[in-house]
Parts: sequence; C-alpha cells; structure tokens
Amino acid sequence: MLNLPLISIAVCTYNGKNHLHEQLQSLVNQDYQNKEIVIIDDNSIDGTFEILKKYESEYSCIKLYQNEKNLGYIKNFELAISLCMGDFIALSDQDDVWHLKKLSTLQKSINSDSILIYHDSALVDYEGKPLNRSLSNTIGYLDNSESRNLLLNNCIAGHSVMFRNKLKDHILPFYSTIPHDHWLAYVASIVGRIQYLSNILVNYRQHNFSLTYTEHAKDNQRLEVEHEHKNSEKLKLKNLRINHLKTLKLFNRHNAKDLKFIDKLIELLANKSNSSFAFSLFFFLTFHHKQLFSLYHKSFMSTMVLIFKECKS
Repeated sequence: MLNLPLISIAVCTYNGKNHLHEQLQSLVNQDYQNKEIVIIDDNSIDGTFEILKKYESEYSCIKLYQNEKNLGYIKNFELAISLCMGDFIALSDQDDVWHLKKLSTLQKSINSDSILIYHDSALVDYEGKPLNRSLSNTIGYLDNSESRNLLLNNCIAGHSVMFRNKLKDHILPFYSTIPHDHWLAYVASIVGRIQYLSNILVNYRQHNFSLTYTEHAKDNQRLEVEHEHKNSEKLKLKNLRINHLKTLKLFNRHNAKDLKFIDKLIELLANKSNSSFAFSLFFFLTFHHKQLFSLYHKSFMSTMVLIFKECKS
C-alpha cells in the first residue's frame, strides 16, 4: 500500500439518507487500499449526518466535516476538494454506487501526461434498477482535449472523474454561475490532457420528478399556455448557456483567438430570437461543428439536425 499514490474521494452530502448506506459501502469497500474519504455534510436535517458519524467511527479512512450553514452543492464541493490531500482526487455524489474496482481501474489506466481521467456510467432509476443505457449514450463523451467541445455542453460528469492534485490550483475557487463539473472539465481540457475510459464504473442514479407539458394539455387554451411555457424555457436555456460561456471565458489561460471565438458565440446566442430562425448562428455552428459537437460522435447529417433544432424558433 505504501507504494500506491494516495487517492482522495471528495463526498458532499445533503439530506441524502435514503441511498447513503449503499453509496458509502461502495466507497469504503473499494479494492484500492491507499485512500481517504473526505465527506462534508451541508447541514443536513434528515439524519444523514448521524449515519456519517457511524461510518466515521468504523472506518479510519473517513474524514468527516459538517458545515454550520448550508453552502449549496457547488461551494460544498469546492470546500471538500480543498481539504483533499491525495495525489489524485475523485468526486462522489451522495446516491451513486461505485463499482468496487473503480479507483484501482482509474489509477492503473491514467497516462502520465493526463491531468484528468473519467469513465462511462450505467444509468439507473431512483430504485437502482437499470435503465439499459449508459451516460455516454445519452450525453456523449470526449476522447480528446478540444476545449471548444465543452463550450455548449458538458459530457464529463463530476462523479466520473479522477484528476491530479495539481489541477486544484487551476479550478478553485468554483464559480456559482456554472456547475462545478463543467468548469472543472473545461479548465482541465485547457491546462492538460483529458483521458476517457469506456469502462462502466458507477451506477448513476437518475431523479426525475417533472411532468411533460403535453400530459396536461386538455384543450386549445392549455396548448397556448404550453407554447408560451416552451418559449419561456427556451429563453431560460439560452440565458443559461450565455451565463456559462461568460463564466468559462473568465479562465485566465485563454489566448486571443479563443476569447474571440467565445465572444462570437455569446453574441450569436444573445441575438437569437424566439420568432425567427437564427441563420447567423446556424452558419457559425455548422462551420465549427467538428469543434463544438464531435463529443456526440454522430454523422454529419445527424449533427446538422442538432444544429437546426438549436437555431429554430
């Protein structure tokens, strides 16, 4: 064990007692021995912290903390990562189940020139039943370090990553205007090499409590409300993407060409209207489709369909 690098697992919890035992068992029983598990509870009130204290008393590898007030998941992960002492750092959500050889597989697989490695995951429902598809099938995967692929979308989920400790100097502090894993992945793609592993190493639990618009559309009046609601959702999505791009632009390692590219993308998205087709955006995305959409690994025609949907009102 002394010859193995220390791997830290950063775990953030908040009112997650329902699946906590299963998750923690999959962490403490990893076949990789030289590990520490840094857990920060974000002021839970449902008994989560009591479960965590029991595990801390039984496993010396666990270092447990609790926030005096709720920080939110982004700042909680920032704090957890800052406390990790390992040569490598892996992130864990509070309700996923790790395969027991996850850490050893990642540690054996990471190349010397890779700053971050990540893997595929199996999607399961709330009860843990397989949904018969993987995360890569759903949101794609990045098998290169082309950072522009991560401008509009992120295919590198936080629960799937393991990165070198030196990346902390570049990613912290996290911004509250973008998910921490999107920021982490984007920064890693600029400062080093990202490595993708096709192994499925986590059962990734899906939570879906929303209803589709059409389930409640009973008449023409409701359909009109539905149309307005869709326009509102499109506007929210557009503004969210613009805010993400503005945040990604803040990273201080961009060159002038990259900054110009991001500014143009922000401008075209900002000028996109709900009432007409965005031709300028369509031409820009089409011209740069290999840089922006190759993470989906689709044919040219399928990519054009994605771009068309992105640009239509």
